[in-house]
Parts: sequence; structure tokens; C-alpha cells
Amino acid sequence: MNTQYIYHDRKIEYVVIPYRDYLRLTKQPAPAGNADEDDNVLIPHEVIELRFLKGMSKLAAWRKYLKISQKDMASRAGMTQGALSQIEKSGSNHRATLEKLAAAMNISVAQLAD
Repeated sequence: MNTQYIYHDRKIEYVVIPYRDYLRLTKQPAPAGNADEDDNVLIPHEVIELRFLKGMSKLAAWRKYLKISQKDMASRAGMTQGALSQIEKSGSNHRATLEKLAAAMNISVAQLAD
């Protein structure tokens, strides 16, 4: 987790963390209208680069971008690491599976779907 400390009188006063980490830690969904609409899907350049220049599936690219291990991701999504590996290789697009995986990464299904 990328963390920034703000000091006051040589003591930590505030801690700043990335918004995605905040959402994950507080178990809050991303705000409605943020990136859930199909015509307004935001995908970071790094995810696109991993996908097309490195040949990764969209799921694997997102996982790598978010610095989540395959083991941790599988645990978050309630599946085995082997199952996640197969999904990453095959590009499975079952809606229920995509919903689990998107929730585990705190992104929208639209950001994960092809």
C-alpha cells in the first residue's frame, strides 16, 4: 500500500492512502456513476499496457496493476488459486464470476468485462 504521512510537531498527524485502498479497507463500494456506466469505463494505461504489450488477460492485468497476488485474489473472490489461474488463462466471462472478481479488486464489472 502506498502511504504518505503528514507530520505536525514531528508527530504523525494524518495518513494519506490511495482511494482504492481506502475503499477496500472500509469495504465500501465505489460511488455510483463513477466508472460503472458502460460508456464511461475508466481503465488505467498500465492495465492496457500489460494486456496488449505483455499479452495478459484483462483480469491478470488488473490483478498485477493492483499488486494483488494470485493467492490473495483467489481468497478474496472465494475460489482456489488453481481456479483463478484457469480463469486468467481462459478469459472466462461468466457474469457471476466477473462480479466476484471485480468486487475482490474493488473495481466495476464494466472495467473487467471485454
